[in-house]
Amino acid sequence: MNLNLEKNSNSKIICVGPGGSGKDFLRRKLESKGWKYGVLYTTRPSRVNEKYGTDYFFVNDQQFNDLKETNQLVEYSVFAHGWQYGTALHIWETCNLFVMSPNSLRQVKEKYGLSNTFVIYLNTPEDVRRERLAQRQDADSVDRRLKTDEEDVLNFSDFDIKITDPKF
Repeated sequence: MNLNLEKNSNSKIICVGPGGSGKDFLRRKLESKGWKYGVLYTTRPSRVNEKYGTDYFFVNDQQFNDLKETNQLVEYSVFAHGWQYGTALHIWETCNLFVMSPNSLRQVKEKYGLSNTFVIYLNTPEDVRRERLAQRQDADSVDRRLKTDEEDVLNFSDFDIKITDPKF
């Protein structure tokens, strides 16, 4: 495990975990300590209180597909309802804190390796995640999300540390 991370180096922290596991909470804590968050592009609609450029860059399908076709994305994934998420190359090069799915992390690993990364896997208990997801009141079904996330993190092992305590 490499803990020799510096905020101003090429080191990156990547938070991975299922929905409701606390990735955004941890991301905000790390941002408050000076880490620069890499905002993702997404085609999903914004939730209440989400801000363009702070939480996500909300774009339409054509804009997202243009980013893919011109090789401007380091990684991308498609989730429920066909919503796409991805990290732009210019964001990857200028930021050092990311939230990703296991699939997105695999793409990063294939392109860049993980030698300059510290991956934190948040594996919060399902009952806690269920409650958190229900409170979001977004367009996605809690049961569908829990099932999909369970499949997404199955056999996930590319992490440096795993946090299971929901009160971290």
